[in-house]
Amino acid sequence: MSIEPEGDAAETHGRAAVAAKVQAWFDEYDVRSVETTGPFVNGNRILIGLKISITPRVGGEPILFEETALYTVDNGRIVEECFFY
Repeated sequence: MSIEPEGDAAETHGRAAVAAKVQAWFDEYDVRSVETTGPFVNGNRILIGLKISITPRVGGEPILFEETALYTVDNGRIVEECFFY
């Protein structure tokens, strides 16, 4: 499951649906750079800070996007991602 704070894909279930959501994001933006902080681990949860410089593919100025991602792991696999911004 993937959880966003807002938007059409605020909650996405299933591996194929999450992969499609990610692909749609990459189809919309060019990634210029990524900086991370962490990982910070607490049991089966991993927190990563992200600073992503992106440019919309269809006319737009560069954007610095900052978010924090919380991943929950079960049996060695990420079973949930939750984004905060």
